[in-house]
Parts: sequence; structure tokens; C-alpha cells
Amino acid sequence: ARLEALLRVPLLALPEHGLGWPGSPSDPSRRTCRCDGSCQRLLDVQVEVFTEALVQERAHPERGVVVRVGVGGGKTLISLLLPTLLSCSRPVLLVPAKLREKTHRILPEVRRHWRVRSDILVHTYEEVSVRPQMLDELGADMVLCDESHRLARVSAGRTRRVLRFARSHPECRWVLMSGTFDRRSPRDSSHLVEVSLRDGAYLPRHDGELESW
Repeated sequence: ARLEALLRVPLLALPEHGLGWPGSPSDPSRRTCRCDGSCQRLLDVQVEVFTEALVQERAHPERGVVVRVGVGGGKTLISLLLPTLLSCSRPVLLVPAKLREKTHRILPEVRRHWRVRSDILVHTYEEVSVRPQMLDELGADMVLCDESHRLARVSAGRTRRVLRFARSHPECRWVLMSGTFDRRSPRDSSHLVEVSLRDGAYLPRHDGELESW
């Protein structure tokens, strides 16, 4: 029902509603991400991301989302609202250590305007490095990776742990967010794209093909 409501309205009209799809405030059957009384609106790029995420979930519920959004594109709000829009029971947001305090600091203000889930857990890539079983202990079924280029090096311990968890927990979906994917070559993100999009990955999976790219 969420997707049909979204697709019945022109994309350019969506920012007027401040969420991923329209709906009358008096209609409780329409789920909304913007709090009553808030005048904040989504950026066009945020609407595009939420649209793609909803379409992807409907067509391929086992896949995640790859978000290529640069500085100023509102990745923080995207990462905080996607667990509200998509189906998941244990969302975990991974951020660089330097962003964890900032994320917690802005949460109260964000929640004044947007319906951010109370059970979203914010952890850091550095924690993944030193706590190999952390994702298992958290029971994550959706992992949102802000600045996911931090997982570009396949040889890095944190990347190996993330890939190991992803392969042993196929029920977990991955949302990858970065404005600097493929800084040097497709090798920087091919393993991440495969984890998120699975058989829908748009990059080659084999070294020989990647080398030719």
C-alpha cells in the first residue's frame, strides 16, 4: 500500500509532503515520516533515495540499497529515516567514530521533525574492528553504513568481519552510503555492492573483469 500511494503522485510533488509518499494527516492508515506540525521538507535527492528504496523493497525484498550522495545531500537524515520506511526489526547504523557523538547530539532535534525509530542502534566501524562478534550480538537485520568507503579495503579487519557476517546472515539487508565510491577503481566498492544488491549488483564480481573496468 505504501508503494502504490507513492507511485500515484508525481515525484516532484513529494517534497511538499516532507516524506517519501503523500497522505492526508487525518488518515491513520498512511504511514508518515514527518511529525505533525513540522514544516521541514526533504531535499530532492532524499526523495529520490527513498523512492528507490521503496521500489527496491517491493521488487526485491532481499536486497539493500546503494546510496551515492555527496556532501550536503542529507545522508544523516537518510540513514535515520530508512529504517522507518523499510521493513526491519533490528536496524544498526555504522558511522566513523568521529561522527558517533555528532549523530547522538542531533538526534533530539531530528526527532522533533521526523519519526526516527527509537530502537535504531548507532555504532562505529572502529567497534567492528575490535569486537568481531558485535553484529552477531546486536542481531542486526538491517545495517546502514554511513561513509561506507571505510570498508573499501577487502584486506582490512573490519571489512573482513562485515563480509563474514553478511555471508552468514543472508537475511540481513545492507544500506551503503557514500559520496566517494570508486575513488580509485571499481575494486573499492564491488564487494560492497554485491553484499547489498546481491544478484542485482551492477559491478563485475570477478577480478579479471574488474581489472578490465
